[in-house]
Amino acid sequence: MEINIPEEKVLLSDFEAWHFVLNDWYYSPATNEQEWERLEKKFDSLPERKQKQVKEKSWQRIFDTDIRHGKWTSNGETIQACFWMLEMSQVQKAWLLKKGEKVRKIYSVD
Repeated sequence: MEINIPEEKVLLSDFEAWHFVLNDWYYSPATNEQEWERLEKKFDSLPERKQKQVKEKSWQRIFDTDIRHGKWTSNGETIQACFWMLEMSQVQKAWLLKKGEKVRKIYSVD
């Protein structure tokens, strides 16, 4: 589909980072192995209630969609866009994709 949704109604996040939220994991800001080990040890030493707070705060990093590459980390390679509701008026074009068949347009406002 090709859709047109106002920017203020779309929430962008890093697709790979979203898995930290889905799996209920702490999203460490570490940029190398030594830093990761230090931060994980620090996180593990926290009481359970504090771990939950730190973990949930770490999830805010999924909204950083700036592209960055490093030996230890990468960011912003795959961005997902989420919105509350898709209205028919926002659909510009739609294509039917079926395995083994030619792609065909099934809807267009043109």
